[in-house]
Amino acid sequence: LSVAQKLYESSEGKVADESTRKVLKEKIDSLDKILKQKLTSTSHAQKIVKETSALAEAITKVESSQKQKLVDEAKQAAQGVVEQGNSTFDSSAGRMENEQYRNTLRQKVDNLQSVMNSESATPEQINAAVTEVNQAVNDVNSNIEYKKQQDAQAAAQAAAAAQAAAQAQQQQQQQAANTYPNCAAVRAAGAAPLYQGQPGYSSKLDRDKDGVACE
Repeated sequence: LSVAQKLYESSEGKVADESTRKVLKEKIDSLDKILKQKLTSTSHAQKIVKETSALAEAITKVESSQKQKLVDEAKQAAQGVVEQGNSTFDSSAGRMENEQYRNTLRQKVDNLQSVMNSESATPEQINAAVTEVNQAVNDVNSNIEYKKQQDAQAAAQAAAAAQAAAQAQQQQQQQAANTYPNCAAVRAAGAAPLYQGQPGYSSKLDRDKDGVACE
């Protein structure tokens, strides 16, 4: 009787079906009333046995309802994780450096949904599946960020290469613009001699091909 009373008090707000607590309270009061009569007849003893059995059944139902409450709460929390996992999967399309992380997320979300749909699922099983989905979501987000960094680095390298090519082209254009028709023009401009790499240098002005024109 004392065990039943403690269960009744401690289970407030912790059962899926409050009617189980109501029945438990009724059985506690019924057995308590019979025990206080202090009768010794056979019929009285039979009543005690009957009410004790009914109380034990009521205890079992309350305990089962407590477990169901925990399952319901775990499933409710897990539903948000399923939605987050599906959202991350959808939004990550075409943004992954390694598509395997996204495939794993799909598998983990589907597994969590399957566990939630199972009537025999325990809070521990649900929470374990939730942890796997959260990890998969983190892995996908990390891989997206990694791809962003790789793309930014590639873009920077491409920009640097384009700038270098533009500078080289500009230099060639400047050299072409500064090309002298002959050494007389070079000397007239006071630019002789011209060394290879200098603006105005041309191989046609360097007769002996030693890298110095109009010596």
